[in-house]
Amino acid sequence: MGVGSESVGGQFWTTKSITSVKVSGGTYWVGLYRNPSGGHIFGVNTGANSYRKSNTSSFPSVQSMSGYSTYSNEASVGLFYITEPDDPTSASVSRNSDTSHTISWSRKASEDKPVYTQYIQRWDNVSNSWYQITSITTDYTTNGTHNYTDTTTIANRRYKYRIYAKNTSGNSGYAYTDYIRTTPATPSSVVGTRVGSTVEITWNDNATAETNYTIQRKTSSDNVSWSGWSTLSSSEPADSESYIDNSPANYNQYQVRSDCTDPTLHSSYVASNVVVIIQPPDPPTGLLPDDLTAIDANNEKTFGWTHNTKDSTWQTKYSLKIKKSGGTYPKEIDNFSDYTEWTASGTVALSNDITNAVTGLGNSVGIWDTDNTGSTIYMYKSISGINLTEFDDESSSTTSDLISLLVYITDVSYYSDLTIKLGGDASNCYYTSVNPSTDLVNGWNRIDVAKSAFSTTGYPAWSDITYIRFDVTTENNASGEHISFQYLQLALVTDFANYAGTKFVQYNKISSVTEALTLVANSLVNGNTYEWQVKTWGQATTGGTYGDGSSDWSDTAEFIASSVPAATITDPTNTVDYGYSSLEVDWTYTQPESKNQIQYICKLYSSSDVLLETKNVNSTIPSGNNDTAVFDYVLENSTTYKIKLRVKSSDGLWSDETEVEFDTDFYVPPTPTIELELDEDIGGINITITNPSSTPPEVDAVYNKVYRSIDGGDWELIPGLNEVSLNTTVTDYTCGIGNNNNYYVQAISEIPSSANSSESDLDVHMTGYYFLNGGNGYGDYIKLRGDTSLTEKFGRETVTKKYHGRKYPVKYQSEKLERVITFSCDLPIEDYETLKNIIETIGNHFYRDYTGRWFQCAVFSPQIKDKNNTAYQLFITVERVDNSG
Repeated sequence: MGVGSESVGGQFWTTKSITSVKVSGGTYWVGLYRNPSGGHIFGVNTGANSYRKSNTSSFPSVQSMSGYSTYSNEASVGLFYITEPDDPTSASVSRNSDTSHTISWSRKASEDKPVYTQYIQRWDNVSNSWYQITSITTDYTTNGTHNYTDTTTIANRRYKYRIYAKNTSGNSGYAYTDYIRTTPATPSSVVGTRVGSTVEITWNDNATAETNYTIQRKTSSDNVSWSGWSTLSSSEPADSESYIDNSPANYNQYQVRSDCTDPTLHSSYVASNVVVIIQPPDPPTGLLPDDLTAIDANNEKTFGWTHNTKDSTWQTKYSLKIKKSGGTYPKEIDNFSDYTEWTASGTVALSNDITNAVTGLGNSVGIWDTDNTGSTIYMYKSISGINLTEFDDESSSTTSDLISLLVYITDVSYYSDLTIKLGGDASNCYYTSVNPSTDLVNGWNRIDVAKSAFSTTGYPAWSDITYIRFDVTTENNASGEHISFQYLQLALVTDFANYAGTKFVQYNKISSVTEALTLVANSLVNGNTYEWQVKTWGQATTGGTYGDGSSDWSDTAEFIASSVPAATITDPTNTVDYGYSSLEVDWTYTQPESKNQIQYICKLYSSSDVLLETKNVNSTIPSGNNDTAVFDYVLENSTTYKIKLRVKSSDGLWSDETEVEFDTDFYVPPTPTIELELDEDIGGINITITNPSSTPPEVDAVYNKVYRSIDGGDWELIPGLNEVSLNTTVTDYTCGIGNNNNYYVQAISEIPSSANSSESDLDVHMTGYYFLNGGNGYGDYIKLRGDTSLTEKFGRETVTKKYHGRKYPVKYQSEKLERVITFSCDLPIEDYETLKNIIETIGNHFYRDYTGRWFQCAVFSPQIKDKNNTAYQLFITVERVDNSG
């Protein structure tokens, strides 16, 4: 240290050589050693054994330290240093909740390894990085323990913490906690899917820190009673999104949750849909026809049902059987499902005869001779034991029952024998033979043989048939010819006595997704009641009552085969004109099974097919009887009409519609004549009607109708003159008194038919007269004249409106027309009461005057003023009204 030129505290700087000390990089305390006997430059703390003191504020800072120099008059620079803290220990974390975790650790600190700040960092599995969450800045020089609660955590995470200490010299190493997890996220979209005979459960893995998944299942055999939840697996790996259930029940539901094992945490369960495993369907329902519905066996008929799946699979095939009520269902022996099930002799080729198979009866197996030498060829198969002492409905069979076989032959001339064998084997069987060349025809044949007609070899038993065989004897040159077999069954003689050809009524294992069968025409016989059942298959091939994957048979449906009724219209006809205006339609009803008619629908049309009237009537008559429909519509003369008729039998079947077109040509009454005469006192026209006596083929008139036209207008029936007696005079009280009045009379007979008179008109000019009529038929009247003054208002209701920006108003007009007449005139005193009665009468009034005004009206504001001893002055207003509606 060199000698300074200044003195500090009376001491001069001096220079002293010292040995360099090399220390590690860092921050150190540096201070002056002083002579302990000196009384100047003190630090505020002078403890001899303190490494670390608070310096004074004046320079140089002097700090007393142990190990100071004892040299007199010597000022030395002393150097000491601290190092980075020791690593914290015993770091751990504990769960309070998903959003709160407590971190604990032990601190290590000393004078030369003090701890100024402690830092806490956190790692999570989503960010996959460390980040600081807090720091503790209190200085420590002694050991101790710490706790810190982190309230910033969230669910569905995996966390880890670490802590390190720091002083001015450096940082300690890290102390790490174990990993800790929060509650994992709940899975979503849990779906069970049938895959063959297993179920695959899938879900969306929403968790980020789960350790495993748990899958549970509950089951049911009938989708009604369910088991409780049971665990299928509790150790499916993290990140899993599927699981296979290899042994599901009929009905299954699953639930999935995510788990953590550190600590033990779980999400909530999420349930799947119900999964139905492949299984036989329930019996079909909704069979039609049913409830003794009638069908016509002469026409094709569709039989329908509803396939009731239990596993969401559609119908793949069905069996259907029909029997007479009280009879038995046929029993299938074999349906020839595939040629590979059969064994044949050496010179034979077998194949499925797809070309010639009868639709609706499954497969057909053909046997071909492969050489041109006459020989006996055969085909046989073993079957599961079948009991032919009972029918398919388990009712008893007798020896008179039939074994029925459907056979197709290309050319019967090439075959001399066909033998059918049923039993245990070729040595123990029942057998029967036919000669194709004489007993069968080319194409399809149905062979029906009573059980009692079969011969026996060995010891067969109808109760246990396990073997079927067909022997065929061929002629020379039969190569390429073949016989095909399709459907072998046990049937009841009485049930099938009326059937012919190939009309089987049992359809077994027909491959079809359509829940219906169309039975061809004449498969059944009208006049019988039938029962039928159906069963279906889905995708199951095993299980169920019959072990083949089928449903049970449906409940029995019942229907009637019945002929359609008929109706023959006898009147009117298209050969004779109809002579009446009132229509009565006669017909004869027939039904082959003598079922009654219970209803008819008879319709009347114009010649252009406009419907004029319908009669829909419940009417019961026996077959062979007649019925009649009476119409209200009045026919017109010399006109063409049509009648359309349908009748319904008691079986519920409607006939085809029968139609008759006819013309009218009525007998009419004699033509009336008329004479007209004006009666000026009443302002009316008297009409005298003359009705001549009838001369055959005329008919008598019974009353008249009077029609009028004013000034060439429309003809109208005069009110009150719609039923006028014969040979009389009537008055038209509302004729025009300044108009042309034209009339004709129509005479009406009892038919009713009519005859019109010639038209007759009368011009009326009663100048200066006014009439006001009222009362029944307007027969009350007042004739007004003298000192007459009249004002008339007429036109269309009109208003105007002014609008901003327009120079002139805008006109609006209503559809309403108005005609108002206000007049005054003399009223003779003796007519006062008559006028009063007319005005006070409820109903419309009629106004007429010599100028031709002529209309129905309403009367307003009548007023009377005294004028003289013989007359009043009358003031009155009338307004034209519309009385058409």
